[in-house]
Amino acid sequence: MRKFKLGDIVKGNNFSDGKYLFTDSRMEQGKVVKIHDNGLIDIRVLKHKDKNFEGAEFVKLIPQYFELAKESIEENSFLPKHYI
Repeated sequence: MRKFKLGDIVKGNNFSDGKYLFTDSRMEQGKVVKIHDNGLIDIRVLKHKDKNFEGAEFVKLIPQYFELAKESIEENSFLPKHYI
């Protein structure tokens, strides 16, 4: 079972500080924009303590270095997708 779904909002956990330079605990919100067949994820930074990284995308990241900040509304909403 995968840790995240497409569209989930994640944040860097404490372990990410030793692994990644930008998608670490300073990244307060990032959106999962792709899940690779091998389970790695791509993230678009939405909110970061260093505003220069907001909007940047980072690819093939290991999910264990992130935690869920907000579950994807697309897959968990009772509204039809055209309302989202």
